Amino acid sequence: MGNPLWSATRTIDAVPANEDDAALLKIQVGAPLLRVRCRAFTLDGVPIEASDDRYLASKAAFSVTTARGNASTISLHAGEGVR
Repeated sequence: MGNPLWSATRTIDAVPANEDDAALLKIQVGAPLLRVRCRAFTLDGVPIEASDDRYLASKAAFSVTTARGNASTISLHAGEGVR
């Protein structure tokens, strides 16, 4: 069954399109994008996923679901260079 996913962190922020993003998405350099970075690990802490994706704000929506009785690890980060 491979290494099961144990934990993952997704960081969502807004970034301006760089030259590569703009060419691939057929938009202007500097246009606003949603960036989603993901890091996932096994129970032993072995990294099994790392991604850094860009989305057009007009073409994407993100939802977060929380449930009473389950700890939420949602946090808000302010400032430049949040990792």
